[in-house]
Amino acid sequence: FVKTEQWDELHKIFERALTGERSILINKYKFDTERVVFEVTISPFYTGDSVNGIIVNFKDISHRFEMQEKVEASNTRYELAAKASFDIIWERNFEENCYRFNEAFQTNLGYEKLEWDIEEFHKIVTHPDDNLMIRNFVFRKFEQQDAKFQLPIHRYRRKDGSIAYVDVRCIVIYKKDGKPKKSVG
Repeated sequence: FVKTEQWDELHKIFERALTGERSILINKYKFDTERVVFEVTISPFYTGDSVNGIIVNFKDISHRFEMQEKVEASNTRYELAAKASFDIIWERNFEENCYRFNEAFQTNLGYEKLEWDIEEFHKIVTHPDDNLMIRNFVFRKFEQQDAKFQLPIHRYRRKDGSIAYVDVRCIVIYKKDGKPKKSVG
C-alpha cells in the first residue's frame, strides 16, 4: 500500500522511526470504481529505552475521508452562497453565548466585527426601544420549543447611527433537555 514515488520518503520515515519518531502517511488508491484511503502509521518499537524495531499499521479511513470531503464541499457551497447574498446570515451558539454573522452583516450594518457576545450585540446593535420586545418574543418561543419562527420586524442601529429595519427568521436546534443549543437564520 505504499506508492512507488514514496519509497525515498518512506526510507527516511523508517530511519526516523528507528530514532524514536512516529510518522503518519495518507495514501489514496482506486480499486475498480471504489476509492480507498489508508492511513499508514509508522511507529518505533521499544525494548526498554532503546528502539528495537518498527511497527507499521494500515487503517482504512475511506469513510472518514469521504465525510471530510463532503463537509468541506458543503462549507464551500455555504460560503459562496453567503457571499452571493445580500442577506445577513447568522448563528447563535448558546453554549458559547455568542452570535456569528456572514460578511453581509458588515456590508449592511457597517460593523467590522462578525462575532458578538449576545449581551454586547443587543446593547449596541438592537434598537433600545425594540430590545425588550424582541427578547421577550424570543424567550417565549424558546419556552414553547418552537423550532421555526419569524420575529416581528424591528430595528437595528447601523454603525453610522442610521436605522435598519430587519425581518429575522429563525430555526432553533434544541438539546434533549428542551433548552436551545443553537439557532440560525
